[in-house]
Amino acid sequence: MELVENELPQPVRPKTATVLGLITATALALSWLGSYALSNVLVTAGLIAAWPPDHDPRPLRMGISFACLMVLLLLLAGVARYSSSRQLKRIDGMEKE
Repeated sequence: MELVENELPQPVRPKTATVLGLITATALALSWLGSYALSNVLVTAGLIAAWPPDHDPRPLRMGISFACLMVLLLLLAGVARYSSSRQLKRIDGMEKE
């Protein structure tokens, strides 16, 4: 198929499952870093006291931070999508004028 001089190929849109997978992986990695890695560093440096093995707060912290990060990242993705669609409509409106 040959392209007309003024016609550009349409970009391929990312798949929803891929985007959601990347958002989930990002939220999981950041929540793990914040709850486990940061806590271990602070305990090793002696800045916080070690907790008893039967009362480890890190899994709860990781769950809460994962949920908060998922909500935050999904809201940011929604805002970006809304903003992008508004800009594209504005550009299409300029073409019609």
